[in-house]
Amino acid sequence: MGQELVDAMESTVKATAEVCQGLTAEDWARPTGCPGWSVHDVLAHLVGLEVAITTGVEPDHELPSGLGHVKSPMAEYMERHVDARRTQVPRDTLAEFIDAFDDRVRNLRALADGAFDEPTPGPMGSEPPLSRMLAIRVFDLWAHEQDIRRAVGKPGGMDSKAAYVSLDQCKRFAGPAVIELMPAQSTLSWHLDGVLGGDVAWSFDNGKANALDTAPDDPTVAFSADTETFVALCCGRADARPEDVVIQGDVELGARVLAETGFTP
Repeated sequence: MGQELVDAMESTVKATAEVCQGLTAEDWARPTGCPGWSVHDVLAHLVGLEVAITTGVEPDHELPSGLGHVKSPMAEYMERHVDARRTQVPRDTLAEFIDAFDDRVRNLRALADGAFDEPTPGPMGSEPPLSRMLAIRVFDLWAHEQDIRRAVGKPGGMDSKAAYVSLDQCKRFAGPAVIELMPAQSTLSWHLDGVLGGDVAWSFDNGKANALDTAPDDPTVAFSADTETFVALCCGRADARPEDVVIQGDVELGARVLAETGFTP
């Protein structure tokens, strides 16, 4: 599984670089679904975090005051990588991105299988197993690939190896993200149209979300949407379109659940 995750990482890195090649100054400045971040900012986040993870070197940079979208210590940590590169020419950020991930993929390719079970440095001092870290990293990279694609009007990447890994993460955590809203003995299902679509469902009881093998015939709340909408909602993006989701069952509860589906930091 380790090298499959490396394949997935390489697929989304290459796709992101291809989308960014030839972007205009106007494109780089376009806002994305990440509040406060332009297309250039999103790329700066990806490369800045990667440099921090792989080298342990954090930017010696003080954030300006008044950044309304920075609302938590995690957001402040991420913003420092971005703001340190805000005056950088976008093509230089792209070159840094390509170089950083070329090195990362090359180093990962050289690892023995057992290395993917070993602890590895993660954000903010964490040390998850490398395989877990890579799954999260692939999801982050691919979700931001999609942020950039939506911002510049270049859809795609929904059938890549990284998409498969990322949608698995979304399908795994979309239910647990709304445990507090779902009543005891209730059920929730999503029907997803499009590439890598399908059905996913949970039952809720005793403060737990239990994944179901098949969707119930009459769930408490049933959602239908395309995979792109589902991903944007799971990522809590400002440009997600909850109005594109069809809600059946308890519609009022469903509307509250949609508002809380995002589980990313």
